[in-house]
Amino acid sequence: MKSTNKLARQVISLLLLIPLLSQTVYAFTDLEPSKASTPYIEEFSDRGLIHGYTDGTFMPDKAITRAEFLTLINRTFGYTLETDQVQFGDINGQEWFADQLRITMAAGYIKGYPDGTFRPNQLISRQEVATVLNRILGYTPETFTPTHDTLAIWARDDIQSLLAYKIMFLQDGYFRGDVPITREDTVISLLTILHQKEALEEQEVPVLPEGGYTVINGTTPTNAVIYAMEVTIIGLDEVLSGGTKYAQKLTTEHLQIVEDIQHAMTSYLADYTYDYEGAAEDVNVRYKQLTSTEQNNIKNAISASVPYTYLDTVKQFFDTK
Repeated sequence: MKSTNKLARQVISLLLLIPLLSQTVYAFTDLEPSKASTPYIEEFSDRGLIHGYTDGTFMPDKAITRAEFLTLINRTFGYTLETDQVQFGDINGQEWFADQLRITMAAGYIKGYPDGTFRPNQLISRQEVATVLNRILGYTPETFTPTHDTLAIWARDDIQSLLAYKIMFLQDGYFRGDVPITREDTVISLLTILHQKEALEEQEVPVLPEGGYTVINGTTPTNAVIYAMEVTIIGLDEVLSGGTKYAQKLTTEHLQIVEDIQHAMTSYLADYTYDYEGAAEDVNVRYKQLTSTEQNNIKNAISASVPYTYLDTVKQFFDTK
């Protein structure tokens, strides 16, 4: 009888334990089980790449500093080589991140400011993160993702690259480049890079085709050409709105030439059979009738708003041969 009661108690104890075993136990007390980022944070922590706080929280929405970011970068990419050449006016070499900063300087993926400071405690923005990450990855944008907000010209290619590779994401259609990045978003980006890197090691990935920016009627452009033209179109918008001091020098006649270039590009991207060469020739005829000063004004205005890498997209319109 006693053995029967004992067995019954053991069975009841096991039944009571089953619900506990079926629940996921998280390392951090402030993570929401239903949130998509939680598995990323847990895995990143399990890999020993990030830690929580002494009170058991992770604080996913907390922004991170430049010093914290470089520490995570070094851990994620396995950088360990240090350099002694670290000279910043606001660094004495005794800080908690001093060793990590020496590693950073050896790797060369982030720099200080023109005034000789590093500003380790300054929060790092989403566009700065995109630039640093793509400086390491070296991706070339092959597709264009429209955004509701304007991307900083110095970070545009890097942001577009990371959006294309799904390493960073839009928030309700906005990139919000000047907003400090959170611990949560940083982990998602870094772990995604690791996942992609590990996947590439298991299979060969074809190289995307590259091509020049000269358009031939009726031909289907490469992704690189499409992206370059879309970036150029945005730059031409800035010219037409008088966004720079160079654009403000243009007359109505000059602005019409810029508008016609933009129209030709948008028309071609909408229909590859569009007479792009004819449109380019028409602009070229009018361009050649301008004085050299007027021609330079137009070129300077476009150069100030279109990234240097993509200026070849307008070459057909200004070819003087």
